[in-house]
Amino acid sequence: MAAAICIYCSYSLPKYNDYDSSAPIRDLAGSYPDKPVLCWTYGMDMAGFTRQVERDGTAMVFPSLDDAADALAKLAAYGENLAAAPIHDGDQVQKPRRMGM
Repeated sequence: MAAAICIYCSYSLPKYNDYDSSAPIRDLAGSYPDKPVLCWTYGMDMAGFTRQVERDGTAMVFPSLDDAADALAKLAAYGENLAAAPIHDGDQVQKPRRMGM
């Protein structure tokens, strides 16, 4: 599974517009809609940046880096379980499918 964890500083805007990373994170997440983009931020305007990053619904900001890593681990475990599960097609059970994660 390919994924991204983005760690960025939340500066107050418009004073620090040059450091606004919310648009590039949304662009990255929008370019790979089938891959998870998890984020953690620190700084002066965490709530404002969180709203901007999550605006398109393609990335998610977590309250801690540990929470983001835990979520990614659970996504990976879910993908492994899903890939290993047999596929029932009527009365026949097929081999587990291989996921492109």
